[in-house]
This record gives sequence, C-alpha cells and structure tokens, in this order.
Amino acid sequence: MISNETLLHQPISIGLGWMDDSMTLNGPTEMDKNFIADTGFSPQDMQAQVDAYKMNMKKLEAAAIKAGGYTYQMISGRGPGAKRMAPSDASKCAQSMRDFCLSSSEEAPNAWAEAHNYLVNPADALANATRYTSEFLVSRSPYSWIGYSWLGCDGTDWPRPALWDVDYGGEPEGPCKETGANTNVFLRKYPNATVQWDCNQAKGTISMSNGTTWSG
Repeated sequence: MISNETLLHQPISIGLGWMDDSMTLNGPTEMDKNFIADTGFSPQDMQAQVDAYKMNMKKLEAAAIKAGGYTYQMISGRGPGAKRMAPSDASKCAQSMRDFCLSSSEEAPNAWAEAHNYLVNPADALANATRYTSEFLVSRSPYSWIGYSWLGCDGTDWPRPALWDVDYGGEPEGPCKETGANTNVFLRKYPNATVQWDCNQAKGTISMSNGTTWSG
C-alpha cells in the first residue's frame, strides 16, 4: 500500500510492493483451481470481482504515478520487435521501426507514448547480444529498459552481455532516423557511438568512436 513507509517515505521513497496476481473469471491467479466451487460464486459474482479488481488497480496505478512512482506491470510496450524478423520481413520491420523513429511531421515518435521493456531470451542473450543491444539503442524511448522478465525464484544468475556495460556516452542526439526514403535502414547517433538497424539484412551494427565495431 502507499503510505509513509513506502512511496511517501521521506527523505527517500521506498519501493512499493506490487502483487502480480490478478482476479479472473475463473478465480484469482496462482490459487486453488476449486476456488469457484468452494466459494459458490456465480458467473455474475465473478464478473463483479473482476470489475472491482480492475477498478482498484487503476486507482493504485494513478496513485503510484501521482506519488512519483511506477511499476513493472505498467510497462506495456515491448519495442519494435525488429530483432525477431528475418530479411524477408523487411517491409514489416521498417514500418515498425518508423513508429519509433522521427519523421518531419511529429515532435516525438508515436511509440514513445508508452514505456517499453525490451525482453531478452537468456538462451541466446550472449549469442545475439549485438542484435538485442543495437535494436534497443536505435529505437529506445526515454523510458525503456532491456533485460529479463520474471524467470523463476531459483536465484539463477542470468547472462549479462558485455555490450550492456559499454559507455555509449549518454543521451543520443535525438530519435532514430531512416537513412533515406524507404531504405529500411535506421540510424541513431550517441556521443560515443553510431548505431544502425538494417531491416534488409535483419541485423544491427554498433560503431564506436574509438573504431570498435560490433555487427550481427
């Protein structure tokens, strides 16, 4: 709950515990499958509970934002998804990337209206580190993260690509831009690097100002 012991704590706020369970028409998640049978709730009762749950969550989200907080569950975007597309999907890839890049007719890319979490598969995080990282650097909004979602409670140390710890110099010059009309190639400049995503080849390139380059 939001109190003086969490987000309202002074002088430094403390993280708000957030349940990731929810109420569904079949009962609460991660609970006994016999919930409805045991409680005797009717379909109308269950719908009322689902509606009440959604209403309360909206109120809690609004209160968290008002208090200067945010929660993982509120991050609805997943990036352009270019890293999952093949060269045969170049047109689809380019259209998705354009939503994250700047055109002359807009103040900010359309996709920047929401926060994005660029989810990484730990099974290929190292092998495809350049693809994951370059897509993220080219298209990310001011409110974006790259990494893993919940992967269990066993304490596994999931791989961390070295590219995530490279110093790209801070904020980029601006949103990404297509290199020309319908080239399907998108570029973004950082103080220490130029990053590109090429939908035609389905790969990214990170070119550092010191001459180091990663491509894949």
